[in-house]
Amino acid sequence: MLELLPQYTWPTDCFPLASLCVRVDELAKRFEMPVFTWVEEGLGPARGFGCRLASGCVFLLEELEESIRRTRAKGPNVYVDAADVARHGVEKMVDDVLDGLCLTRADVDWLPGPAAWANASTIALKVRAYELRRQSGADQDSSGES
Repeated sequence: MLELLPQYTWPTDCFPLASLCVRVDELAKRFEMPVFTWVEEGLGPARGFGCRLASGCVFLLEELEESIRRTRAKGPNVYVDAADVARHGVEKMVDDVLDGLCLTRADVDWLPGPAAWANASTIALKVRAYELRRQSGADQDSSGES
């Protein structure tokens, strides 16, 4: 089951999980999802939609017009939260998204390499450290300490 998310803010940072060979329009039709349009600064017109899977995994499908037209991209990029990648690993996240979209590995055009996995973990750790520092500061403020 897919839950449409017309708006969403990544808890840490979005992570490029994969590129698919199946176009956004086909996936939207399959799941009766609306296709949203927007402009990505420096990249041009984009189309896609965001969803939450039954597992709780949130992802965004983003198809860039220029990538399809000029670089021969076959379909949308899939973005997930970096903390989820750090927590569950790329393989689990890919499997979760593919299962949710009723796709197979044959429908994947690109996956990130190990250096990107490490980057996701680094991002997640930095954000978690920031959140802990912020929470600690808020706890001190609420207790009257300075």
